[in-house]
Amino acid sequence: MKTQEKDIKAPSVLLSFDIATRLGYYVRGTDKEVSGLGEIIYDSRQNLFVVTQLHLLEQECSTGETTLKPEALQSFLAEFIKQQKDPGLLKFHWHSHAKMSTFWSAVDDKFCEGWAADWMVALVSNHAGNYLARLEVRQPFVMSLPVTVYLESYHDADLAKTIQEEVNSKVKEVSKVITIPHNGQSAWIQQLDKELQQEMTELVKDFSEKFGRLPGKKERRAMRKRLCGTSKNAFLIGDEHDAIQEAFFDGIVESAKGANYLDNEGFYGV
Repeated sequence: MKTQEKDIKAPSVLLSFDIATRLGYYVRGTDKEVSGLGEIIYDSRQNLFVVTQLHLLEQECSTGETTLKPEALQSFLAEFIKQQKDPGLLKFHWHSHAKMSTFWSAVDDKFCEGWAADWMVALVSNHAGNYLARLEVRQPFVMSLPVTVYLESYHDADLAKTIQEEVNSKVKEVSKVITIPHNGQSAWIQQLDKELQQEMTELVKDFSEKFGRLPGKKERRAMRKRLCGTSKNAFLIGDEHDAIQEAFFDGIVESAKGANYLDNEGFYGV
């Protein structure tokens, strides 16, 4: 009898907006490692583990390890059961690596292997907001499986609209200016606009096509003077602005390196 093969999709873990926010505050609340428990359910229809609640217990922590106090754990479980809650929901363990990357250390592996339940989900996070999770199965077989973590997105349309209106009213786009010290004063030069940069590019291109090379310093200076025929380019005139003029042209020439403005038999480059 021939059996039909079926792809089995690994489950994922969902952190709601509130859970992810709370977890982030826990993780970034100390520069040491920190850990806790959580309540989790499995949605078989969506093949999804959903974390519903987080719990922080008393613990001893360092930059490389976090240990829940046994007496704190016993006290927490007693109070949990006293409130008629199902301890079977406590199958989520989270901890942080503070400012380090997210990975499974030997201590993490040992902790997961010793978990007394048919299954559990473990998660490690850090200050950067990275997540790493795994599913540990103990019954009816033993298996460790990496799982993807999904964060629930939250979009407040009204807030987004209000903020956009505020940005539009308060944030104005202006031309960037450059300060050049001259004779004890500050000369303000408006940055070249796209049209002027295009003119410069065309001059460099024309020169390269004619002579098969990039223009030198003297030739670039002649090109700058050629651009000074209109009032909008008048600020290019004057030796005191020579450094900024040369910088602009150097940028154009650098951009042109590697381009081929000549025919297939010509050579262009520096």
